Amino acid sequence: MSLTEKMQSDGSSYGRRKRHIYIDSKLDDLPLTMEAFRVYSHLCRRAGCDNNAFPSYKSIGEACFRGSFPASPTETLRQKAIAAVSELVSWNLITKTPKTKSNGSVSSNLYQLTDIDDWFVSPTKQSSLIRGKNNGSSGGILGVVLGGYQGSNGGIPGVVMGEYQGSNGGIPG
Repeated sequence: MSLTEKMQSDGSSYGRRKRHIYIDSKLDDLPLTMEAFRVYSHLCRRAGCDNNAFPSYKSIGEACFRGSFPASPTETLRQKAIAAVSELVSWNLITKTPKTKSNGSVSSNLYQLTDIDDWFVSPTKQSSLIRGKNNGSSGGILGVVLGGYQGSNGGIPGVVMGEYQGSNGGIPG
């Protein structure tokens, strides 16, 4: 079955109206990485009425990142999924509970979507998905997310306009 046929089938077989996706402003305003936002969307789609989902890191990686990284090894996509889930946990957008087998080994994780009122206003730790986070930039979250260079002092992220090492950021003169 083609993707178009599946989409048409899914829309009508459950008696649901086809709608545009709704993104709450509180979610849209969080400085999430693209990867974390994509994984959150996937977990929302996968969650049942109880707000729980339990896909594997491998399936999250394949579903969320294969299209953007078609030649990447499965393990690379899995690692991106692990980092994105960690970022979502640090904002308290989801909770992660290991599911164990009878022998005590972890079989998968249970992800529970948290109530919007319980989300944190800042993360408990910085995401490993944020580019340039280890380069000594003092540009804050936005400067780092957008790839601020070593020596940046922040301001409006100058990297958008072509920031270079040693720049004070801000609007280019």
